[in-house]
Amino acid sequence: MNHDLTAGIGSIAGSRFFMVCCLIVLLSISSCKKDAQKRSTELTWITQDGFTQQGTLYTPNKKNAPALILVHALGGQRSDWEFLALRAAARGYLVLTYDMRGHGDSATQNGKSSPFNRFESEDWNRAVADIGLAKRQILANGASPENLFIVGASIGANMTVQYADADPEIQAVVLLSPGVKYKNLDIENTVKDNRRLPMLLMAAEGDRYSADSIDKMKIWSPAYAESRMYSGTSHGIDLLLRSERIFEDIFGWLKPILK
Repeated sequence: MNHDLTAGIGSIAGSRFFMVCCLIVLLSISSCKKDAQKRSTELTWITQDGFTQQGTLYTPNKKNAPALILVHALGGQRSDWEFLALRAAARGYLVLTYDMRGHGDSATQNGKSSPFNRFESEDWNRAVADIGLAKRQILANGASPENLFIVGASIGANMTVQYADADPEIQAVVLLSPGVKYKNLDIENTVKDNRRLPMLLMAAEGDRYSADSIDKMKIWSPAYAESRMYSGTSHGIDLLLRSERIFEDIFGWLKPILK
């Protein structure tokens, strides 16, 4: 057979195989999302100072499940966490993602628009306290009170460690791309005073501020702190897109802490 013809047939067959593989992946993703929609619930609550907050609860197929509260980055929204939330729910976690005040569907205060770009320092302190409201919601929906964990990204990581250090019911935290100081949320003293809370610190090598920050935090913390550094420059939630291994690092680290 003509060599060019053989190569052409092989190329067509290869292209078709690739297209079939892509279709299978797309159908799998679609199936996962449909399944997640069946097992997810939209929640609404109001802060003491009048912000209406929106959250999405992802429910596993078991009761009294360990809980993950996911706190997004500056300018983000709760849907940014979907790929982690789906994996966590599949592993038996009850997961709550929510739009922090001033973001996404949580940018209304007492009926008026109040976006995060108008925030002052005190507004960010209130955003830290809002994590307690998210915790109340996830407990009310059946989470195990002995297995409460928070994952935060970027400024959400700073908020997470500040809140969790003051709440003895939080068992551990996972911090994606924290910084010693974001938006006046300075966590140096919080970390240096931390004698109880285990921390998993994650950053990309090329994200120098976060990489330097987790090196300092690991040294500062009297409590157990483990750091994981990854190649590239990804920051915050984008870090999770680097590799499936990062998800395994998170769940593997949490596993021995579960009660």
